[in-house]
Amino acid sequence: MTYRKSLLLMAILIAFTWSIPATATTVPGSPPAWTAEDTLNVTVITSVDLSPDGTQVAYTTRRPVMTENRSEFLSVLHLAKADGTADREIFDDGCSRMSPLWSPDGTRLAYLSTESGVPNVFVANPDGTGAAQVTDTKTGVAQFDWSPDGRRIAYLAENPLSAEEVRAIEGGEDPIVIGRTYRQIRLFVVDVAGNPDARPLTPDDRTVSAWTWSPDGKSIAFTHAPAPDERYCYNVSISRVDTATGDVALLLPPGNRTGYDQPRHSPDGKWIACMVTHPFNIVDIVKFPAGGGEPVTVASSLDEGLALVAGGLWWSADGESLLLPTARGTAIAVTAFPANGSAPRDFFEHGTIGSFGMNRNRSHIFYAAEDSLVPQEVYVTPADRYSPVQVTRHNADLPLERLGSTEVIRWNSTDGLTIEGILTRPANYTPGERYPLLVETHGGPSAEFCRHFIGGTSWPICPAGTFSSLGYAVLRPNIRGSTGYGVEFARANYRDWGGGDYRDVIAGVDHLIAEGVADPERLAIIGQSYGGYMTAWTVTQTDRFDAAIMIAGITDLVSVDGTHDIVYDLQDNFGVYYWEDYSLYLSRSPVYHVGNVTTPTLIVHGENDIRVPVGQAQEFYDALWKRGVPTEMVVYPRAGHFPGEPKQILDLYAREIAWCERYLQ
Repeated sequence: MTYRKSLLLMAILIAFTWSIPATATTVPGSPPAWTAEDTLNVTVITSVDLSPDGTQVAYTTRRPVMTENRSEFLSVLHLAKADGTADREIFDDGCSRMSPLWSPDGTRLAYLSTESGVPNVFVANPDGTGAAQVTDTKTGVAQFDWSPDGRRIAYLAENPLSAEEVRAIEGGEDPIVIGRTYRQIRLFVVDVAGNPDARPLTPDDRTVSAWTWSPDGKSIAFTHAPAPDERYCYNVSISRVDTATGDVALLLPPGNRTGYDQPRHSPDGKWIACMVTHPFNIVDIVKFPAGGGEPVTVASSLDEGLALVAGGLWWSADGESLLLPTARGTAIAVTAFPANGSAPRDFFEHGTIGSFGMNRNRSHIFYAAEDSLVPQEVYVTPADRYSPVQVTRHNADLPLERLGSTEVIRWNSTDGLTIEGILTRPANYTPGERYPLLVETHGGPSAEFCRHFIGGTSWPICPAGTFSSLGYAVLRPNIRGSTGYGVEFARANYRDWGGGDYRDVIAGVDHLIAEGVADPERLAIIGQSYGGYMTAWTVTQTDRFDAAIMIAGITDLVSVDGTHDIVYDLQDNFGVYYWEDYSLYLSRSPVYHVGNVTTPTLIVHGENDIRVPVGQAQEFYDALWKRGVPTEMVVYPRAGHFPGEPKQILDLYAREIAWCERYLQ
């Protein structure tokens, strides 16, 4: 059977089995299980914006749509009063609308809509009337923002195909030239009313990743690389373009293996602040004169792994400080960094913060927040004091009684290093009884487990709530290499993948066994990406686990280094290229230790994963099969680094639960 035919067979099996019930066996006397469908149906806030006067919130939620011929997440646009007294959907036509942004005068909403087939910018009245398409790209709009006067919109989009490229494709003369497979992403500007023709603002020889309008609207500062290929991700510069003439001036040249991100003009337009990212998710904040000049450090050596994800960098209204969501172990705090470089202060902490920002007048802060047993909702607080108001109540009626308690725990690793993790106890937990334990390892390795509701709902690896209600304890350890614990901790697994980090996992398991929570005869491990690597590595080092689930895992460090899309990732983590220390790469590759594996291992991968190509899964599966180790491999068509379709996610959850139930009972 050819590989492509096997993929088709898997697709057929997925279509047949996606509806497998994800409840398995429920412990007698316990409440009804929290099902995988419950996890999928938790309302997730995907984007938020607050009106300039601070009275209205536009935001989007994610809704799964599953019919016979459809499996996708729909993005729904809402309008709510900031005091939490009213909330409604603006549109109800089954079309996704995303990334709402209020106009500077607060009279209109701009948003991305897929009405034209790909995301384009639309503008409408806040109630949805008068909607009009503003951009007409064939490649889709990635980001956009209003000009300060509200007359123009700048946006990012890929270059369209040229006439020559179209003819080549139609004539079958379109060979793929490696290194030229990505299209340049340029900054365009279009009039909101009047001239509908967009014009490019940036040259064709660079790709734009982020930008900021000057307060007077006369220029835009933007970050750019020579090409959109990941191999140029450390070659980022900052330039300024005159929005009238198109003249471009370089402001900051590329640093040494660093990347600039999220440029932000100060309120008076005199300064530009930005984040400088380094390997291991180490972040600096700098500012420099808007006309160009040497950068001044505001804060350095921050290990803020989620800061880039959680909403970005914002100037305060007085221009005296910069606000940034920062990792604090298992929580996210909003920290104020004085622009003069003096000591920062934490403005507030609210569990795990998602979407974060300020309205255009900088009078209020908005954010989405959640905690281990508190579902995500939208909040608004005045910018000069922390006095939050809950705006939304989408998840108020969830059956939380079906979930086990969740707490932050700590233990000492084999070398005495303190490790922190999140433990979800079984819903039917009784002190003195032992329970099957599922250990989930995170990706990265420069990432961390935060206090997300039931382990995470926006990009969930496993349904922790369902496992809890089925009588499992779930441990999510922040092993060395995680962010949120200082620079030294973030770099503690340098050249040591599968060393101290593996011992941290085992020490956490031993701690829960010693505490009388975990049954040493019923242990399972699961992980995705780097977590998938840790899963594969663990089963090559010990036979203590009764089941393993590897999702998008790295198994061969040599072959993945030449085939994945982050060109310097392994070199940053190991200090050398594989040809410079071949033995190091081989010694830390799970596939070369597969002769030790006895643990039944479920292998899951996306067909179109470019972060960890599917061959990594195939190598490990083939080796386990040849050794007679119980194993299954599932490949999800159309999926990248993680399945993105609701039916595929439900199928994955059902398979995870069935695998653990099969081997841990």
